[in-house]
Amino acid sequence: MGVVRSTLKPTKVSSLQDLFNVIVKYNVEGDRWFRGHNDTNFLLQPSAYRDLYTIKDRYDRPLNPQRITYYHTHGDSVFLPDGLYLETFFKFLDKENIAYDQNMDIVMKFCLAQHYGVRTPLLDWSTDATVALFFAIDGRKDTDAALFILNPKQLNERTILHGKIIQTSDVVKLVDDLPVAFYAPKKDKRMCRQSGNFTAHGTNIWPLDYYRPAGEYLVKIIIPSDVCQQIEKWLRSFGIDHDSIYVENDIKDKVAKEAQVETEKAVQERLRQFAKEWEDSSEKGNPRHIVDEFELQNLL
Repeated sequence: MGVVRSTLKPTKVSSLQDLFNVIVKYNVEGDRWFRGHNDTNFLLQPSAYRDLYTIKDRYDRPLNPQRITYYHTHGDSVFLPDGLYLETFFKFLDKENIAYDQNMDIVMKFCLAQHYGVRTPLLDWSTDATVALFFAIDGRKDTDAALFILNPKQLNERTILHGKIIQTSDVVKLVDDLPVAFYAPKKDKRMCRQSGNFTAHGTNIWPLDYYRPAGEYLVKIIIPSDVCQQIEKWLRSFGIDHDSIYVENDIKDKVAKEAQVETEKAVQERLRQFAKEWEDSSEKGNPRHIVDEFELQNLL
């Protein structure tokens, strides 16, 4: 079936000090990026890629849209809605007469949108481990959390054969299928406070840790629930909380939520159009992505 899955072997810590030791071990040069998940089962993929549907098979024949539940090497095409989310967000900003830099290119627009919860093809990372630890415990529901440590130069060496972190202006010409690490523009208070950088993800929708060999550029640390409680107390003692991370309430947060509701309606309409195209086509694609639940459990 050509199924792919995570190639990482996680490290599990047993205490706050143990966690600090692991962070220091990998960040001795201070050149690593961090990302926290409040559930260790969450996939390492951009928000725009978390609810996708196949629309064509590898021979460019239409498919009846089917939600993706696992990842494979068949070469099916998917509908990527990130452009719709971005367009609607900025349309709503204009409607509310909210000022922003009109000279931003599409990558800079995605960077801004990402920090206000818009679904994009970007994953945000921080050079500040405490920021990532905040996100690892924020909104957690008695689950183990995860901290990812990325070597951005090594990632780029693997994906674009260029062992340097690229600038925003180079993203469009370098991102194709595979993810690329790049420096974020520091044009927004929230981006500056969160010490944010990004990985931009291309047309291959696999989570970042599904590529081989992910262990060369990525580390996953599992943080047990009891250690998460220690982290929360430790962060609070240093004044690191929601208000300090998000800097200030911003009307763009409200606009982003309203725009998302509108965009999700547009996405559903596009999926209905794809289904109609499939129904009307004389040469229908082969839905190789679809397997029954029993077979899927055996594959994974």
